[in-house]
Amino acid sequence: MNDLLVCSGIDVISITRIKQALSRDTGFKQGIFSEGEIDYSDSKERPARFFGGRWCVKESFIKALQEMSATESVHFDEIIVGKEGGSPQLELLGDTKRVFERSLPSGMLSYSISISISHDEVANIASASCIIVILT
Repeated sequence: MNDLLVCSGIDVISITRIKQALSRDTGFKQGIFSEGEIDYSDSKERPARFFGGRWCVKESFIKALQEMSATESVHFDEIIVGKEGGSPQLELLGDTKRVFERSLPSGMLSYSISISISHDEVANIASASCIIVILT
C-alpha cells in the first residue's frame, strides 16, 4: 500500500505593503520576480495585486517546503509563478529546485504541487496557498 505525504503553506499580504515596496525600491521587482512575472503583473491595471499574489505563492511554497524538513535556503527569483490554461502553475529553477528535490523522500513514486492565488480589493490583501502531495 502506498502512503501520501501532504505538506501545505499559506500566506497573506497587504497590497498596500507591496505598492510601497514597488514605489520605493526599484530593485525589489528584479530581486523577487522573474522577467515573465514582471511583464505579466505590469501589464495589469492594478499590478500590485498581481505582484502580491505571486509573493504569497512564493512564501506559501517555502512554508510547505519547510514542512518537508528542508533546511537549506531557497531563492524567491527561482520560484516562478506562471499560467497554463488559466490555472496558476509553479516552476522551480536552480538551487531552489535542487533543495526541493533533495527534500523529497527516498522511494518517492510521484509528487504534485498545487497553488491557488486570490486578491481582495475591499480587504486590500492578496493570498495564496501551496500544497505539495507526495506518493511514496
